[in-house]
Amino acid sequence: MVKSNQKPTIDINEIGCPNCGLDNTKPAETETAKLKWKFIWSAIIAGVILWASIPGLSAFAPELFKNFYFQLLLATMSQFWIGWDFYRATYLSLKRRSANMDTLIAIGTSMAYFY
Repeated sequence: MVKSNQKPTIDINEIGCPNCGLDNTKPAETETAKLKWKFIWSAIIAGVILWASIPGLSAFAPELFKNFYFQLLLATMSQFWIGWDFYRATYLSLKRRSANMDTLIAIGTSMAYFY
């Protein structure tokens, strides 16, 4: 019950965050498992790219890993599949004319990718 001089409070954990695209309708365990697998795949992809790119280690890398187009394919998967949540949150925040940390991450990694 709300007293007459108090404003009603809304729990952000119940409704989500419309500005950043936070959706609390999914169970936390499912989201955590999804982020865990994305982290594992991004670490594997980054490890392969680094292994083939560092001059001292590239001598031991398979020829496929040294191929520019193979590395571009891996970087594209990492950028757009693993980073899709950042792009989605950026779109939703810019749609509401506000920027947040997801916007900074999406712009920064996109500039590094397209450079």
